[in-house]
Amino acid sequence: MDIDNVLEAWKGMNTIEEVVNILLDYLRQNPEMHKDINASFGIKTKEGKNFAFMVNDDGVEPIDSEKPDLLISGKEDVILNVFKQNISPAKALFKGLRVYGNLKLLKSLNIGL
Repeated sequence: MDIDNVLEAWKGMNTIEEVVNILLDYLRQNPEMHKDINASFGIKTKEGKNFAFMVNDDGVEPIDSEKPDLLISGKEDVILNVFKQNISPAKALFKGLRVYGNLKLLKSLNIGL
């Protein structure tokens, strides 16, 4: 699965769970995308859904974490639209998405966002 397939797949997603699963599958299939990264990432919706995962040289695994190194937060529909439309982080901020933590990690993942 390459990044173009991921971006296309996200367009058809209807839930945040689907977005997270596609992202995790992509990272698992492309370990070079997270080479030398050892950090936790999370997505938290205003509606109470919380996803976190650890990315390192050993792979990508879901974890139980309230404070990951990088957290994307906002209303579920806003987060979905950001992924579905491949909106840049700067534009996403104006739409109500918030990103907390180490922003260099977001850039290092080299994914649509």
